[in-house]
Amino acid sequence: MVRPLDLQQIILQSNPVEKIQQAQQKHPEMQQRQFDLELAEEKKLQQEKTRQLHESEQARIRREEQRQGRRDGDRKGRQDPETSQVPAEEDAPEQGSRIDVKV
Repeated sequence: MVRPLDLQQIILQSNPVEKIQQAQQKHPEMQQRQFDLELAEEKKLQQEKTRQLHESEQARIRREEQRQGRRDGDRKGRQDPETSQVPAEEDAPEQGSRIDVKV
């Protein structure tokens, strides 16, 4: 059986217990909000990083194309018109002709 003093103690302690329970119930909600904010910030940073990588990739491709264009231009300028035309039929053996194989 509950004594009157015990009941009085329980009633007095109910208010602080209620506050603790409310704080415990709100804590997951606050934690979830914080997690959502962090997740949104991380997503934003990843999108910016992806955009920067994409832009730097395009710049790298342009640089390589410019280098390739310079190389092609240098090669064309260096070639001597007489040496660029090699007579193919004079020294080259017939390729793709018949092959005689005896077994």
